[in-house]
Amino acid sequence: MKSKFFARFDFIILLCVLFLSTFGILFVYSARFTSKGLINSTQYIKQIIWAGVGLVLIFFICLGDYKRVRRYSHYLFIFLLAVLVFTRLFGRKVNGARSWLGIGGFGIQPSEFGKILFIFYMARFLEESKNMDGFLRFVFGNLIMFLPMGLILIQPDLGTASVYFPIFLLMGFMAGIPVRYLLFELSFLLITIILSVLPVYNQFIPETPHPFLLVLSNFRLRLILIFVTGMIAAMSAWVRRFLHGKKYFYWITYIFLCITGSLILSMFMQKFLTGITNTYPDGTSKAQA
Repeated sequence: MKSKFFARFDFIILLCVLFLSTFGILFVYSARFTSKGLINSTQYIKQIIWAGVGLVLIFFICLGDYKRVRRYSHYLFIFLLAVLVFTRLFGRKVNGARSWLGIGGFGIQPSEFGKILFIFYMARFLEESKNMDGFLRFVFGNLIMFLPMGLILIQPDLGTASVYFPIFLLMGFMAGIPVRYLLFELSFLLITIILSVLPVYNQFIPETPHPFLLVLSNFRLRLILIFVTGMIAAMSAWVRRFLHGKKYFYWITYIFLCITGSLILSMFMQKFLTGITNTYPDGTSKAQA
């Protein structure tokens, strides 16, 4: 029994975990000193405790067969969604986000553990949908991703929610979802981030900003831009579909549809980022202060 366990145990991963945990604890330990050399935090003790608990859990989990989790993955995923809803309603508010559950000075962030449950359920879906149309696999995979991701966004916790995107893209690529759909989503994500950040960054530029930033900051001009890019995408799709246009019309539709969607979504993301920049870590508004 012991020989089989150690034969299949991945010691490289264990060494990586030990290495990263040690460095993390050292960084937290170094942050306990002020510029005058005074000690102002014992947070590193909690890090040591959680690292120790994590190492113990590693060995207990490795004793079992993770493939057995597959049959319960859909129940675990539903449990994850329920916990995220509970956290949003009754969780502890830290740095402006209601994303923690805990007692006293100890707490956990369910969204972090949720990544593992999400991976288990997504793996099951991708395995069982091998014979499904590639576009439908892509759509349903995104729906599965957006359920926990949306609940995390409304906490709000943009950093943790954004991690679900690369997880899905990598798993979808390994599972054989057509690359063109994954590239579309990746491009859509990157363009949305750029269009969301630039107008917020524009608020901190003392000099005259670039005209394009003014367009993104102006609601009416942005609507006009959305209409123009949307019309280009629609006309290109129509020419490609009904007039049997050349293949580059497909790529014109592809590109401008991505830009149009990013322009729309970035409007909401911009409001979210503006709220963060105008809020103190305790959740109070800078305008009120």
